[in-house]
Amino acid sequence: MASPSANSKEFISEDEEWNGEKIPIQEVREVSSLEVERRLKRKLDFRIVPAACIIYLLCFLDRSNIVSLTVSLLVTFAKLMQMTREMLKY
Repeated sequence: MASPSANSKEFISEDEEWNGEKIPIQEVREVSSLEVERRLKRKLDFRIVPAACIIYLLCFLDRSNIVSLTVSLLVTFAKLMQMTREMLKY
């Protein structure tokens, strides 16, 4: 590693560059911690978002089943009431 001058920052090496620029070691450490954080967030997103979507879909299906059950029960109840009224007429 080349020795830096007194007023310059310490660089990785003279040959290594990041996107065409030479960057100080301190900035490399910051970039790598940001990269680790970004990867961790992406990993969590890939695990949490599909599970949340599946749960949301199941809740939607459950709600629609409850509504259709309620409607069918109301229709059945209405038919029973109509049959009862007809029986009471005689």
